[in-house]
Amino acid sequence: MAGIELKLGERLEILREEKRAVSVIEMITTAGRLVISEPMSGTNRLPVKKDDKLSLYIFRESGMLTCTVTAENIFKERGLVFIEVEIRSKISRYQRRDFVRFDTLLPVSVWPLAGVPNADRLSDAEAVALLADRKLSGAANKDGMIGGFTLDISGGGLRYFSKEMMELGAVGSCEVFLDDGNRVSAAMRIVRCERDLYEGKYIMGAKFIGIEESLRNRIIKYIFAEQLKRRQQEKRLSEEDS
Repeated sequence: MAGIELKLGERLEILREEKRAVSVIEMITTAGRLVISEPMSGTNRLPVKKDDKLSLYIFRESGMLTCTVTAENIFKERGLVFIEVEIRSKISRYQRRDFVRFDTLLPVSVWPLAGVPNADRLSDAEAVALLADRKLSGAANKDGMIGGFTLDISGGGLRYFSKEMMELGAVGSCEVFLDDGNRVSAAMRIVRCERDLYEGKYIMGAKFIGIEESLRNRIIKYIFAEQLKRRQQEKRLSEEDS
């Protein structure tokens, strides 16, 4: 495996034909093949057939590893689907730009960077520095807070809906309250804005800026854990119905 040892239980992202899903290493055979759980995106399965070529991303605290694999065997056990894959390329380090999005409804608070001319033209580094200064000085207070709920979250950003709009390119700080009792705070920039006429709300798309890898990793770990919970719940419901 090109000098990099993979481990049981490691979280994976699988890419097939531009569709992403998450999985876990369930077993490593004596021949060096990986047995992974069926890739899932939310409650949706990512179909994989024998001989399919997949891009595999391994999540680690130090960063992301990637390699190419082929599906050699697909089998079912204890009501779950598993895929045996053969590694076909060198395992190398990879800088991720896209991340699996996890559909979930979570409370989010946003503090826009107000009172700064042409804030949308600030570089990410300038915006992060200004937001940090305001937080330290106490200028970012509850009076300027915009509340809402997430539609989805990923290691790269989030979509949320709110009754108040932020302009494209606007920057601010956000705090998301996760289901596991933790909260994550990060600087963000608005990259998408839609009006939901029926609900009278705005759907905002934001990317995280200046985010530390340790915080990004916390978000990704949360997503993997929640994906697993949903998969286990789906299995229990299936067993109850049978």
